[in-house]
Amino acid sequence: MKNEKYDVKGMTCAACQAHVQKAVEKVTGVKSVNVNLLKNSMDVEYDECVVSNDDIINAVKGAGYDASIKGNLKTKKVKNENDHKLLKLLLSFFFLFVLMYFSMGHMMFKWPLPDAFSMHTNPMGFSLAQFILTLPIIFINQNYFVSGFKKLFKLNPNMDSLIAIGSTAALIYGIIALFFISIGKTEYHEQIYFESVGMILTLVSFGKYLEYLSKKKTTKSLEKMMDLTPKEATLLIDDKEVITLEKD
Repeated sequence: MKNEKYDVKGMTCAACQAHVQKAVEKVTGVKSVNVNLLKNSMDVEYDECVVSNDDIINAVKGAGYDASIKGNLKTKKVKNENDHKLLKLLLSFFFLFVLMYFSMGHMMFKWPLPDAFSMHTNPMGFSLAQFILTLPIIFINQNYFVSGFKKLFKLNPNMDSLIAIGSTAALIYGIIALFFISIGKTEYHEQIYFESVGMILTLVSFGKYLEYLSKKKTTKSLEKMMDLTPKEATLLIDDKEVITLEKD
């Protein structure tokens, strides 16, 4: 039997953890699996004569996630990914603010809008501007759609699937409303929900970024606690003291 540690990417909730666990447990030759959502890692004990690392990794990918042998992910690459999370979040908030200015500013705060984007003088311009401003937010947060629909089609839906379905429904409804506005039914400008798409994606991203910071802080605290573990112990064997060292 062989024990191997893996890094798992794409897990966001307990359901994801369960999906990965079940997918790997089904692989012939795997004796035990322990998936850690907090550390995004997985420990697998398997018969190397029956199953290989590639088989286990492919099982994880088959469930809609990514995996690699522990330590293969470069530290610099991980740091860049974390920096991109903050940048994407800030850009999402920027476009969301502009989008909310066009969609709600005139109603909530009496902010002025040019006639070209006024819901009263130009319903098409008012609606089209919101659609255009929603597109960058969708592009920035496209991972929800890729991950969500991928797992949905694999019959392993998770929170990303709900976000993708809800956002897509609001987006399609808005596009249909744009069509009706273009043929003269201007009352449909009151039935567009592009700001809802932007709000859902941005606030969920904000929540996930806070979750990432919390997990990072918790992981560091656990590592510090592990460092408090004594590196050696004294055992009394046959009335003799024997010092044992911690195994790597």
